[in-house]
Amino acid sequence: MNRDLISKIIGLTRHVNSLARLQNELRVDIFDLERSFKEMIHRHWSYIMLHHSLTKDGQAVSWQAIRRWHMGLIGNGNKNSPDYNPYLEKPMKDIAYHFGIELVGSPIIGNKELLKARPPQDAREIFEGGYEILVGRPLDQEGAHCKEQGMNQKALGICFVGNFDEGAVSLEQWNKGVIFVASLVKLLDIPTRFIVGHRDYTPKSCPGKLFEVEQFRKAVGCEL
Repeated sequence: MNRDLISKIIGLTRHVNSLARLQNELRVDIFDLERSFKEMIHRHWSYIMLHHSLTKDGQAVSWQAIRRWHMGLIGNGNKNSPDYNPYLEKPMKDIAYHFGIELVGSPIIGNKELLKARPPQDAREIFEGGYEILVGRPLDQEGAHCKEQGMNQKALGICFVGNFDEGAVSLEQWNKGVIFVASLVKLLDIPTRFIVGHRDYTPKSCPGKLFEVEQFRKAVGCEL
């Protein structure tokens, strides 16, 4: 074997070894970052708190409207106005919650043939779509949904868009919430007994008089 060929083989071997070492170093860095992120998230969150928006759901996606309300971008500064928004004076930096669950889809009101074949029974029936998980605050930011007992620093805030003082949560929205919260419980190692309602910490009905928090906990437990 001539010397040029041997030199090329040696050079190629060194190059491959260098790439292998670099790959291993990068993999360690990625694993370290992933581990550090998980440790940070695990230390930070020990509760999941359920809320409702106290707004009617079904006619339009209102998650961004809730965000703008919390950030003081809409509303009225007159305390006697029905549109009075206290966040105009002290706006939040983002929506108060970490996640929302809301009906999302395309309206089919203009589709006369579809409506004639299947008249809508409620607001959900005028949409082609379903309930989706919407993102609020990043997980590395504390919430602004419950200041009592420091829960903003300990609890992920989950908002079910709707008014459950006046009506029960739909089965589809309920199931979407159960599956999603179960995934958070598994990811963050949060005991199901630490799935709480806003009303457990304040003299409010939130997440609604007709929202059964204990039943929700049990349903999440069945998914684990």
